[in-house]
Amino acid sequence: LDDLFGDLFADDSEDITEEQTSDKDNSDKDTSDESSSKDSKTVVTGNNLEVSLNPTSPVAQSLPQGSTAVKVMSFDLTAGTSDISVNEITLTRGGLGAPTDYSNVSLWSNGVRLTSGRSISSSTNKVSFVNVGLVVKAGKTTTLDVLVDVNGITSGNQNVLSIVSKDDIKLSTGEVKGIFPITGNSMTIG
Repeated sequence: LDDLFGDLFADDSEDITEEQTSDKDNSDKDTSDESSSKDSKTVVTGNNLEVSLNPTSPVAQSLPQGSTAVKVMSFDLTAGTSDISVNEITLTRGGLGAPTDYSNVSLWSNGVRLTSGRSISSSTNKVSFVNVGLVVKAGKTTTLDVLVDVNGITSGNQNVLSIVSKDDIKLSTGEVKGIFPITGNSMTIG
């Protein structure tokens, strides 16, 4: 009897193994098809610079009052077929907060501070970084992080930073591309 049942189960196991192998082959094919479609990005050409929100940009969250060097937004700059020099970047603050909720707003790349800390204008809700001096190499992407100190004295204030239009990024040569506004998530003063 053991031999009879052993053969019976062995046959079923072989069938299952063949089905699993077949599914695995299909699974591998589907995955590679998905990978190629995920890897297909918009190709940036010429003297163009593509601007987009980085997928790792911080999620909406509560920021403790008095905290320093808090990352509130990350965005990507992708150069076309030429090196691109970025001269100026302007961010606009929005939301149910106040320009004074943030101070020492600065731009960073790979843990290196690119700009000195700036304040957000109380009349325009903008902060501009001039003489950025960043060169994005041809065909490469540079991620910029926006860090702030949180001054907010009003708990519950909400702030969001954006690159409102292509005119908010000034280049030595070339054209800025992207889908604007490019907006980080809302941060609440805790």
